[in-house]
Amino acid sequence: MSLEKAKLDGDFRIGEWLVSPALNSISRNGTSARVEPKAMRTLVYLAEHPGVVSKDQLISAVWPDVFVSDDVLPGCISALRKALNDDARRPKIIETIHKGGYRLLLAVERLNGNGQPHPQAEDIQTSRRRVFFYRVAIPLGTVVLAVILAAAFGWAPTRHRYDSVAVLPFVDAAGDAATQYLSDGVAEQVVNDLSQLSTLRVMAWTTVSRYRQPQLDIRAAGRDLGVKAVLTGRLLRQGDRIVLQTELVDVSSGSQLWGGQYDRSISDVPALQRQLSQDIASNLRLRLTGSEQEKISRHYSASLAAYELYLKGRFFWDKRTKQGLAQAITYFQQAIKTDPNYALAYAGLADSYALLDDWGETAPRDSFPKAREAAEKAIALDDSLAEAHVSLAIVREAYETRSTFTHCEYGAPRGFHLGRPL
Repeated sequence: MSLEKAKLDGDFRIGEWLVSPALNSISRNGTSARVEPKAMRTLVYLAEHPGVVSKDQLISAVWPDVFVSDDVLPGCISALRKALNDDARRPKIIETIHKGGYRLLLAVERLNGNGQPHPQAEDIQTSRRRVFFYRVAIPLGTVVLAVILAAAFGWAPTRHRYDSVAVLPFVDAAGDAATQYLSDGVAEQVVNDLSQLSTLRVMAWTTVSRYRQPQLDIRAAGRDLGVKAVLTGRLLRQGDRIVLQTELVDVSSGSQLWGGQYDRSISDVPALQRQLSQDIASNLRLRLTGSEQEKISRHYSASLAAYELYLKGRFFWDKRTKQGLAQAITYFQQAIKTDPNYALAYAGLADSYALLDDWGETAPRDSFPKAREAAEKAIALDDSLAEAHVSLAIVREAYETRSTFTHCEYGAPRGFHLGRPL
Protein backbone atom coordinates (compact mmCIF):
# COMPACT_ATOMS: atom_id res chain seq x y z
CA MET A 1 0.00 0.00 0.00
CA SER A 2 1.46 3.37 -1.02
CA LEU A 3 2.07 5.88 1.73
CA GLU A 4 1.93 8.83 -0.64
CA LYS A 5 -0.04 11.51 1.20
CA ALA A 6 -1.37 8.79 3.58
CA LYS A 7 -2.11 9.90 7.12
CA LEU A 8 -0.26 7.89 9.75
CA ASP A 9 -2.61 7.64 12.71
CA GLY A 10 -0.79 4.94 14.66
CA ASP A 11 2.50 3.12 15.13
CA PHE A 12 4.73 2.38 12.16
CA ARG A 13 8.13 0.92 11.37
CA ILE A 14 11.13 2.48 9.68
CA GLY A 15 13.41 -0.45 8.97
CA GLU A 16 14.03 -2.13 12.34
CA TRP A 17 12.75 0.84 14.32
CA LEU A 18 9.29 0.96 15.88
CA VAL A 19 7.90 4.48 15.99
CA SER A 20 5.06 5.27 18.42
CA PRO A 21 3.89 8.86 17.79
CA ALA A 22 1.40 8.84 20.66
CA LEU A 23 4.23 8.12 23.11
CA ASN A 24 6.88 10.19 21.31
CA SER A 25 8.91 6.99 21.41
CA ILE A 26 11.36 5.29 19.02
CA SER A 27 12.44 1.76 19.96
CA ARG A 28 14.42 -1.25 18.71
CA ASN A 29 15.40 -4.56 20.30
CA GLY A 30 13.97 -3.66 23.68
CA THR A 31 15.61 -0.25 23.95
CA SER A 32 13.70 2.97 23.41
CA ALA A 33 14.27 6.70 23.28
CA ARG A 34 11.83 9.56 23.73
CA VAL A 35 11.92 12.60 21.50
CA GLU A 36 10.26 15.98 21.70
CA PRO A 37 6.72 16.23 20.25
CA LYS A 38 7.88 18.55 17.47
CA ALA A 39 10.68 16.16 16.53
CA MET A 40 8.17 13.30 16.39
CA ARG A 41 5.82 15.37 14.24
CA THR A 42 8.75 16.02 11.89
CA LEU A 43 9.45 12.29 11.60
CA VAL A 44 5.77 11.49 11.02
CA TYR A 45 5.55 14.10 8.27
CA LEU A 46 8.62 12.66 6.54
CA ALA A 47 7.08 9.19 6.80
CA GLU A 48 3.80 10.43 5.33
CA HIS A 49 5.54 12.08 2.36
CA PRO A 50 8.00 9.79 0.54
CA GLY A 51 10.78 11.52 -1.33
CA VAL A 52 12.43 14.83 -0.65
CA VAL A 53 10.51 17.12 1.70
CA SER A 54 11.61 20.75 1.67
CA LYS A 55 12.47 22.63 4.85
CA ASP A 56 9.65 25.08 4.15
CA GLN A 57 7.16 22.19 3.91
CA LEU A 58 8.30 20.76 7.22
CA ILE A 59 8.23 24.09 9.02
CA SER A 60 4.74 24.87 7.68
CA ALA A 61 3.47 21.45 8.76
CA VAL A 62 5.11 21.19 12.18
CA TRP A 63 5.02 24.86 13.21
CA PRO A 64 1.95 26.24 11.39
CA ASP A 65 1.58 30.02 11.59
CA VAL A 66 4.58 30.23 13.91
CA PHE A 67 7.84 32.08 13.34
CA VAL A 68 10.75 29.76 14.13
CA SER A 69 14.47 30.45 14.04
CA ASP A 70 16.75 28.72 11.54
CA ASP A 71 18.17 26.31 14.10
CA VAL A 72 14.89 24.76 15.25
CA LEU A 73 14.33 22.28 12.39
CA PRO A 74 17.98 21.12 12.25
CA GLY A 75 17.76 20.64 16.02
CA CYS A 76 14.76 18.31 15.58
CA ILE A 77 16.52 16.38 12.81
CA SER A 78 19.61 16.04 15.02
CA ALA A 79 17.48 14.69 17.89
CA LEU A 80 15.84 12.16 15.55
CA ARG A 81 19.19 10.99 14.22
CA LYS A 82 20.42 10.47 17.75
CA ALA A 83 17.32 8.45 18.67
CA LEU A 84 17.65 6.40 15.46
CA ASN A 85 21.42 5.94 15.89
CA ASP A 86 21.91 7.58 12.50
CA ASP A 87 24.94 9.49 11.22
CA ALA A 88 24.48 12.77 9.37
CA ARG A 89 27.68 12.20 7.39
CA ARG A 90 26.80 8.61 6.44
CA PRO A 91 23.02 8.55 6.77
CA LYS A 92 21.09 5.31 6.64
CA ILE A 93 17.71 6.67 7.71
CA ILE A 94 17.42 10.46 7.34
CA GLU A 95 19.30 12.12 4.51
CA THR A 96 19.92 15.85 4.21
CA ILE A 97 19.52 17.11 0.65
CA HIS A 98 21.71 20.17 0.10
CA LYS A 99 19.46 23.19 -0.44
CA GLY A 100 16.60 20.76 -0.85
CA GLY A 101 15.38 19.43 2.48
CA TYR A 102 15.26 15.94 3.97
CA ARG A 103 14.09 12.45 3.04
CA LEU A 104 13.75 9.03 4.62
CA LEU A 105 15.99 6.37 3.07
CA LEU A 106 14.15 3.35 4.48
CA ALA A 107 10.68 2.07 3.67
CA VAL A 108 7.86 2.90 6.06
CA GLU A 109 5.52 0.12 7.19
CA ARG A 110 2.21 0.94 8.80
CA LEU A 111 1.06 -1.21 11.72
CA ASN A 112 -2.40 -1.99 13.00
CA GLY A 113 -3.46 -1.84 16.63
CA ASN A 114 -1.83 -5.23 17.32
CA GLY A 115 1.55 -4.14 16.06
CA GLN A 116 1.14 -6.18 12.87
CA PRO A 117 1.59 -4.92 9.32
CA HIS A 118 -1.36 -2.98 7.99
CA PRO A 119 -3.84 -5.06 5.88
CA GLN A 120 -3.49 -4.97 2.11
CA ALA A 121 -5.57 -2.63 0.02
CA GLU A 122 -8.00 -5.27 -1.23
CA ASP A 123 -8.76 -6.44 2.33
CA ILE A 124 -9.37 -2.89 3.38
CA GLN A 125 -11.74 -2.30 0.45
CA THR A 126 -13.82 -5.38 1.34
CA SER A 127 -13.95 -4.37 4.96
CA ARG A 128 -15.03 -0.86 4.05
CA ARG A 129 -18.03 -2.14 2.08
CA ARG A 130 -19.08 -4.45 4.89
CA VAL A 131 -19.10 -1.86 7.64
CA PHE A 132 -19.92 1.29 5.68
CA PHE A 133 -23.48 1.53 6.93
CA TYR A 134 -22.62 1.01 10.58
CA ARG A 135 -19.40 2.96 10.80
CA VAL A 136 -20.02 5.76 8.34
CA ALA A 137 -23.65 6.29 7.46
CA ILE A 138 -25.08 6.25 10.98
CA PRO A 139 -22.32 8.36 12.60
CA LEU A 140 -22.50 10.79 9.70
CA GLY A 141 -26.20 11.28 10.30
CA THR A 142 -25.49 11.91 13.97
CA VAL A 143 -22.86 14.51 13.11
CA VAL A 144 -25.22 16.28 10.71
CA LEU A 145 -27.89 16.40 13.41
CA ALA A 146 -25.36 17.78 15.91
CA VAL A 147 -24.33 20.51 13.49
CA ILE A 148 -27.97 21.50 12.95
CA LEU A 149 -28.55 21.67 16.71
CA ALA A 150 -25.35 23.65 17.22
CA ALA A 151 -26.43 26.19 14.62
CA ALA A 152 -29.90 26.43 16.13
CA PHE A 153 -28.75 26.95 19.72
CA GLY A 154 -25.51 28.82 19.09
CA TRP A 155 -23.36 26.12 20.68
CA ALA A 156 -20.03 24.85 19.44
CA PRO A 157 -17.46 22.69 21.19
CA THR A 158 -14.26 24.49 22.21
CA ARG A 159 -10.89 23.02 22.99
CA HIS A 160 -10.01 23.75 26.58
CA ARG A 161 -7.24 26.29 26.97
CA TYR A 162 -5.15 27.02 30.03
CA ASP A 163 -4.94 30.71 30.87
CA SER A 164 -2.58 30.52 33.86
CA VAL A 165 0.66 28.69 34.59
CA ALA A 166 3.47 28.49 37.12
CA VAL A 167 6.97 27.50 36.01
CA LEU A 168 8.61 26.06 39.12
CA PRO A 169 12.40 26.12 39.65
CA PHE A 170 14.05 23.30 37.75
CA VAL A 171 15.78 20.65 39.83
CA ASP A 172 19.54 20.52 39.34
CA ALA A 173 19.90 16.75 38.98
CA ALA A 174 23.62 16.84 39.80
CA GLY A 175 23.06 18.87 42.96
CA ASP A 176 25.98 21.09 41.96
CA ALA A 177 25.70 24.60 43.40
CA ALA A 178 28.10 25.82 40.72
CA THR A 179 25.59 25.06 37.97
CA GLN A 180 22.39 26.05 39.77
CA TYR A 181 22.53 29.37 37.92
CA LEU A 182 21.83 27.43 34.73
CA SER A 183 18.77 25.52 35.96
CA ASP A 184 17.36 28.62 37.66
CA GLY A 185 18.30 30.86 34.76
CA VAL A 186 16.60 28.83 32.04
CA ALA A 187 13.41 28.53 34.13
CA GLU A 188 13.39 32.27 34.90
CA GLN A 189 13.89 33.19 31.25
CA VAL A 190 10.99 30.93 30.26
CA VAL A 191 8.86 32.80 32.82
CA ASN A 192 9.89 36.07 31.18
CA ASP A 193 9.11 34.71 27.71
CA LEU A 194 5.65 33.48 28.66
CA SER A 195 4.86 36.69 30.56
CA GLN A 196 4.76 38.49 27.22
CA LEU A 197 1.67 36.55 26.11
CA SER A 198 -1.52 38.55 26.55
CA THR A 199 -3.81 35.53 27.06
CA LEU A 200 -1.68 33.88 29.74
CA ARG A 201 -1.21 34.75 33.42
CA VAL A 202 2.25 33.67 34.54
CA MET A 203 3.34 33.60 38.17
CA ALA A 204 6.37 35.81 38.79
CA TRP A 205 9.74 34.18 39.36
CA THR A 206 10.04 35.81 42.78
CA THR A 207 6.78 34.08 43.74
CA VAL A 208 7.58 30.58 42.46
CA SER A 209 11.27 30.48 43.39
CA ARG A 210 10.46 29.26 46.92
CA TYR A 211 8.97 26.00 45.60
CA ARG A 212 12.15 23.92 45.69
CA GLN A 213 11.22 20.96 47.88
CA PRO A 214 12.50 17.61 46.48
CA GLN A 215 9.14 15.87 47.02
CA LEU A 216 6.88 18.77 46.13
CA ASP A 217 3.14 18.18 45.77
CA ILE A 218 2.68 19.80 42.36
CA ARG A 219 -1.11 20.02 42.54
CA ALA A 220 -0.98 21.58 46.01
CA ALA A 221 1.57 24.11 44.76
CA GLY A 222 -0.64 24.90 41.78
CA ARG A 223 -3.69 25.43 44.00
CA ASP A 224 -1.63 27.58 46.35
CA LEU A 225 -0.52 29.73 43.42
CA GLY A 226 -4.01 29.84 41.89
CA VAL A 227 -3.00 28.52 38.45
CA LYS A 228 -4.48 25.90 36.14
CA ALA A 229 -1.20 24.33 35.03
CA VAL A 230 2.26 23.81 36.51
CA LEU A 231 5.52 23.11 34.69
CA THR A 232 8.34 21.27 36.44
CA GLY A 233 11.77 20.38 35.12
CA ARG A 234 14.91 18.45 35.89
CA LEU A 235 18.19 19.63 34.38
CA LEU A 236 21.46 17.73 34.21
CA ARG A 237 24.71 19.10 32.81
CA GLN A 238 27.17 16.48 31.54
CA GLY A 239 30.31 18.06 30.17
CA ASP A 240 29.35 20.13 27.16
CA ARG A 241 25.79 18.78 27.02
CA ILE A 242 22.65 19.36 29.06
CA VAL A 243 19.58 17.17 29.39
CA LEU A 244 16.32 18.79 30.46
CA GLN A 245 13.20 16.78 31.28
CA THR A 246 9.95 18.69 31.67
CA GLU A 247 6.38 17.90 32.68
CA LEU A 248 3.29 20.08 32.30
CA VAL A 249 0.51 19.08 34.71
CA ASP A 250 -3.18 19.97 34.93
CA VAL A 251 -3.66 21.21 38.51
CA SER A 252 -7.32 20.23 38.67
CA SER A 253 -7.00 16.59 37.54
CA GLY A 254 -3.32 15.91 38.11
CA SER A 255 -3.04 14.54 34.58
CA GLN A 256 -0.01 15.19 32.42
CA LEU A 257 -0.71 17.64 29.63
CA TRP A 258 2.69 17.21 28.07
CA GLY A 259 6.17 15.96 28.80
CA GLY A 260 9.33 16.74 26.90
CA GLN A 261 13.00 15.84 26.94
CA TYR A 262 15.69 18.05 25.45
CA ASP A 263 19.24 16.80 24.93
CA ARG A 264 21.36 19.65 23.62
CA SER A 265 24.87 20.97 23.45
CA ILE A 266 25.56 23.67 26.02
CA SER A 267 25.97 26.05 23.08
CA ASP A 268 22.30 25.41 22.21
CA VAL A 269 20.91 26.48 25.60
CA PRO A 270 19.46 29.78 24.28
CA ALA A 271 17.70 27.87 21.48
CA LEU A 272 16.48 25.29 24.01
CA GLN A 273 14.99 28.07 26.12
CA ARG A 274 13.10 29.47 23.14
CA GLN A 275 11.92 26.03 22.04
CA LEU A 276 10.69 25.22 25.54
CA SER A 277 8.70 28.47 25.70
CA GLN A 278 7.10 27.69 22.35
CA ASP A 279 6.28 24.10 23.37
CA ILE A 280 4.67 25.24 26.62
CA ALA A 281 2.51 27.80 24.81
CA SER A 282 1.50 25.16 22.27
CA ASN A 283 0.55 22.58 24.90
CA LEU A 284 -1.39 25.15 26.92
CA ARG A 285 -3.40 25.48 23.68
CA LEU A 286 -2.99 29.22 23.42
CA ARG A 287 -3.77 31.28 20.37
CA LEU A 288 -0.84 33.60 19.82
CA THR A 289 -0.63 36.67 17.65
CA GLY A 290 2.16 36.99 15.13
CA SER A 291 4.01 39.47 17.33
CA GLU A 292 3.70 37.16 20.35
CA GLN A 293 5.10 34.27 18.34
CA GLU A 294 8.03 36.46 17.42
CA LYS A 295 8.60 37.58 21.02
CA ILE A 296 8.97 34.07 22.43
CA SER A 297 11.20 33.07 19.50
CA ARG A 298 13.63 35.98 19.81
CA HIS A 299 17.37 35.58 20.16
CA TYR A 300 18.69 38.33 22.44
CA SER A 301 22.43 37.74 22.08
CA ALA A 302 24.56 35.89 19.58
CA SER A 303 27.15 35.24 22.30
CA LEU A 304 26.76 32.14 24.46
CA ALA A 305 29.33 33.56 26.89
CA ALA A 306 27.27 36.74 27.31
CA TYR A 307 24.11 34.67 27.82
CA GLU A 308 25.74 32.57 30.57
CA LEU A 309 27.11 35.70 32.26
CA TYR A 310 23.62 37.21 32.17
CA LEU A 311 22.12 34.08 33.77
CA LYS A 312 24.76 34.23 36.51
CA GLY A 313 23.95 37.89 37.07
CA ARG A 314 20.24 37.14 37.47
CA PHE A 315 21.02 34.22 39.77
CA PHE A 316 22.91 36.47 42.20
CA TRP A 317 20.46 39.36 41.78
CA ASP A 318 17.67 37.03 42.93
CA LYS A 319 19.48 36.53 46.24
CA ARG A 320 18.66 40.16 47.20
CA THR A 321 21.75 40.43 49.39
CA LYS A 322 24.56 42.99 49.48
CA GLN A 323 27.09 40.43 48.29
CA GLY A 324 24.66 39.06 45.72
CA LEU A 325 24.06 42.49 44.18
CA ALA A 326 27.78 43.17 43.96
CA GLN A 327 28.33 39.87 42.14
CA ALA A 328 25.32 40.51 39.90
CA ILE A 329 26.71 43.88 38.82
CA THR A 330 30.05 42.27 38.00
CA TYR A 331 28.43 39.58 35.85
CA PHE A 332 26.13 42.02 34.04
CA GLN A 333 29.10 44.27 33.30
CA GLN A 334 31.05 41.29 31.97
CA ALA A 335 28.09 40.31 29.79
CA ILE A 336 27.95 43.85 28.38
CA LYS A 337 31.69 43.81 27.74
CA THR A 338 31.28 40.50 25.87
CA ASP A 339 28.27 41.77 23.88
CA PRO A 340 27.91 45.59 23.98
CA ASN A 341 24.47 45.35 22.34
CA TYR A 342 22.99 42.95 24.92
CA ALA A 343 19.93 44.91 26.08
CA LEU A 344 18.92 42.33 28.70
CA ALA A 345 22.27 42.73 30.45
CA TYR A 346 21.76 46.51 30.67
CA ALA A 347 18.30 45.90 32.16
CA GLY A 348 19.83 43.59 34.76
CA LEU A 349 22.47 46.19 35.56
CA ALA A 350 19.75 48.81 36.05
CA ASP A 351 17.84 46.53 38.43
CA SER A 352 21.01 45.92 40.46
CA TYR A 353 21.93 49.59 40.83
CA ALA A 354 18.32 50.37 41.79
CA LEU A 355 18.62 48.08 44.83
CA LEU A 356 22.13 49.05 45.92
CA ASP A 357 21.24 51.90 48.25
CA ASP A 358 18.80 49.64 50.13
CA TRP A 359 21.95 48.06 51.57
CA GLY A 360 23.66 51.37 52.26
CA GLU A 361 26.35 50.60 49.72
CA THR A 362 25.85 53.81 47.76
CA ALA A 363 23.90 57.02 48.12
CA PRO A 364 20.83 57.34 45.87
CA ARG A 365 22.48 60.28 44.10
CA ASP A 366 25.15 57.80 42.92
CA SER A 367 23.19 54.59 42.32
CA PHE A 368 19.98 55.85 40.71
CA PRO A 369 21.59 57.87 37.91
CA LYS A 370 23.57 54.73 37.03
CA ALA A 371 20.40 52.64 37.17
CA ARG A 372 18.55 55.10 34.96
CA GLU A 373 21.41 55.29 32.47
CA ALA A 374 21.54 51.49 32.18
CA ALA A 375 17.75 51.20 31.77
CA GLU A 376 17.67 53.89 29.09
CA LYS A 377 20.55 52.20 27.28
CA ALA A 378 18.59 48.93 27.30
CA ILE A 379 15.57 50.68 25.76
CA ALA A 380 17.76 52.43 23.19
CA LEU A 381 19.10 49.04 22.13
CA ASP A 382 15.70 47.32 22.12
CA ASP A 383 12.60 49.46 22.55
CA SER A 384 10.36 46.36 22.52
CA LEU A 385 12.13 44.72 25.47
CA ALA A 386 9.63 44.49 28.33
CA GLU A 387 12.36 43.97 30.95
CA ALA A 388 13.99 47.27 29.97
CA HIS A 389 10.77 49.26 30.38
CA VAL A 390 10.07 47.58 33.72
CA SER A 391 13.59 48.46 34.89
CA LEU A 392 13.14 52.11 33.94
CA ALA A 393 9.74 52.24 35.66
CA ILE A 394 11.26 50.81 38.85
CA VAL A 395 14.10 53.31 38.75
CA ARG A 396 11.76 56.25 38.25
CA GLU A 397 9.37 55.16 40.98
CA ALA A 398 12.12 54.45 43.47
CA TYR A 399 14.04 57.65 42.74
CA GLU A 400 10.95 59.84 42.87
CA THR A 401 9.84 58.21 46.14
CA ARG A 402 13.20 59.02 47.70
CA SER A 403 13.61 62.42 46.05
CA THR A 404 11.90 64.36 48.84
CA PHE A 405 14.51 63.04 51.26
CA THR A 406 17.57 62.54 49.09
CA HIS A 407 17.38 66.00 47.51
CA CYS A 408 17.84 67.59 50.93
CA GLU A 409 20.13 64.97 52.46
CA TYR A 410 22.56 64.46 49.62
CA GLY A 411 21.83 67.21 47.16
CA ALA A 412 20.38 66.28 43.78
CA PRO A 413 22.89 65.65 40.99
CA ARG A 414 23.24 68.52 38.59
CA GLY A 415 20.81 68.16 35.68
CA PHE A 416 18.42 65.85 37.54
CA HIS A 417 15.05 66.57 39.07
CA LEU A 418 12.84 63.80 40.44
CA GLY A 419 14.75 61.28 38.37
CA ARG A 420 14.17 63.00 35.04
CA PRO A 421 16.82 64.83 33.02
CA LEU A 422 16.23 68.57 32.66
